[in-house]
Amino acid sequence: MKICDITKFYAETSGGVKTYITAKARYLMERKGWEHVLIVPGSEDQVIDSGQSRTYLIKGPLIPSYAPYRFLFNPWKVRAVLERERPDIVEIGSPYLVPWVTWLALSGLTWKPAVIGFYHADFPGTYVREFTRPLGETLSVGAERLAWWYARALYNGCTLTLAASPHLVETLTAHGIRRVRRVSLGVDLHLFHPARRDPDFKQRLGLQADHTLLLYVGRLATEKGISTLLDGFVRLPQERYRLLVVGDGPCRPDVETHARTHPTILYAGYETNRERLATVYASSDLFITPSPQEPFGLTVLEAQASGLPVVGVRGGAIANHVPAEAGALARPSDATDLAVTIAQTAARDQAAMRRAARLNAEERFDWNTVLEDLIRAYEEAVKSDE
Repeated sequence: MKICDITKFYAETSGGVKTYITAKARYLMERKGWEHVLIVPGSEDQVIDSGQSRTYLIKGPLIPSYAPYRFLFNPWKVRAVLERERPDIVEIGSPYLVPWVTWLALSGLTWKPAVIGFYHADFPGTYVREFTRPLGETLSVGAERLAWWYARALYNGCTLTLAASPHLVETLTAHGIRRVRRVSLGVDLHLFHPARRDPDFKQRLGLQADHTLLLYVGRLATEKGISTLLDGFVRLPQERYRLLVVGDGPCRPDVETHARTHPTILYAGYETNRERLATVYASSDLFITPSPQEPFGLTVLEAQASGLPVVGVRGGAIANHVPAEAGALARPSDATDLAVTIAQTAARDQAAMRRAARLNAEERFDWNTVLEDLIRAYEEAVKSDE
């Protein structure tokens, strides 16, 4: 069986969607009879062939204020790839322009693959509602309703819609989207491991051994709660705590400004080397994830697999990932409560929380287990589409 992913969320500094697709492609390459194809926008047309997996880059312009992501504009080039590859399943990994380019490309085919939509982000609530809120409650509510009408039109046209968390499945079903199935995401338990802890890591950062090192890894964007993270951190005793921020995105200037004015904030940019990133996780003390509407939270799993306790917020999917013995949850968008929760969690038994975090990742989020479930979903989708 051949799977074709089409998305714009795949670039040099991408996050969770890229991690999911990369893990899936590697997994499929190890299974006899399965192949993987990826279509993404790029700076130029290019084909990267690695045997059972092929990536097609289709030239597209950068999205203003959203680099490094690009528009996927050309349905004729997408159609040419689909004609050449003839996949059994096309998985759409973006709810914006990509689906309509894909539908146009599929309309010219003499055969029809099953089409799966993966609902990676709750865009009506996370983006439309939040970004139209300054226009007033009436317009914001109306814009969100329009976005859900759009979502129903898009995803009810798919053979199946996948969502990674119970929170998203419930949200989609409540808004009238049919044929929704939960398929969890996972983590590489060998790469992200407590054994990667480096006892000299803090010293290389210029920290003392008794400093509590807080870590944020992820996209630097408004919806990720970056302002809550920064505001909450400066409320903590600065002689004890340090914050390391790893990532890139639209809020990078804000992070850099805070790092210049607060020596206790360290900004490391985007880490392209996954092994170095695994060492960063394992060598930190607490992982902080303040996003109030996180659709899944792969970085939380990476932190837990590394034996890192997590402080999150009671919103989105994070609450499903952080058991009480492995961390704590603060009120969403509340910098003061985030600071209090961090201080309380730092005072707990760190060794016990690190063991509980690793155990949670092992028992629930091994990629091999969750991708087996994805394979079953694919097989059922193809069968139902026959």
